[in-house]
Amino acid sequence: MYLAIRGRNASSAQSITDYCLRRVLLGLRRFGGRVGQVTVRLKDVNGPRGGIDKRCQLLVDVAEVGQLVFEVVHFDLSRAIDLAVDRAKRGVAREVRRLGRRRGMVRRGRDPPSIGHAD
Repeated sequence: MYLAIRGRNASSAQSITDYCLRRVLLGLRRFGGRVGQVTVRLKDVNGPRGGIDKRCQLLVDVAEVGQLVFEVVHFDLSRAIDLAVDRAKRGVAREVRRLGRRRGMVRRGRDPPSIGHAD
């Protein structure tokens, strides 16, 4: 997994960068083979005026699915990162499940359909 963090008009302190790196890597590690690149965009929309304006956008490239985009706006940047990573985990899991169903994979806990007649 390749991770790129971009910050424009956001607090791009090393501590936020490290926090973001940890959260994304831990959150998406179970999809490691499927996730190619993750781009994180951090932005303070209103600048010094404040308000609910810290935006975290994750662009996640998933093999055989394409690019998925997850965006959260919150008044706290670290919370926006947490929420965006949680959405990305659920979204990538959903797309991987859909991909498996399209391929005809058997879901866990279910018997495969029988072919032919039982003699």
